This record gives sequence, C-alpha cells and structure tokens, in this order.
Amino acid sequence: MIKLEVEPIHPKKFREIHNCSVYQMHRLSGYPVDTLKNWLADTTSTRCKAPKEYVLHHFGTIHKLLQGS
Repeated sequence: MIKLEVEPIHPKKFREIHNCSVYQMHRLSGYPVDTLKNWLADTTSTRCKAPKEYVLHHFGTIHKLLQGS
C-alpha cells in the first residue's frame, strides 16, 4: 500500500491553484455544485459554510494527484 502525505487544502485555495470552474471542481470531486458554491462563497455571505476536515483532505488528495506526485 502506498502512503500519500496529503496536505489539507480548502476548496477556495484549490480553485486558485488550479484555476478551475465550479463545474470542473464538481467533476473532479463529486461534490454537488451548490455545496461547492457554499464553500466558495464570500465569508461575509450567509451562504458561506465551512467545509469539514475530510473535505479538505479530499481536495488535498486531488491536488496531489493532479500534481503527479
């Protein structure tokens, strides 16, 4: 079994790094578009929700795979 050292990444940071649309993030992660929009919303918005720790690890894993490491 391969052990990946994964750094948790917030969906906002993932989007900045990879310059992808919400739809592309949906296709990569499997999370619903509306859920992603809540995580990406401005912190002053009532729609803004903080993602759980496992979501941060999920995006960290996707980032690592996209980097090819």
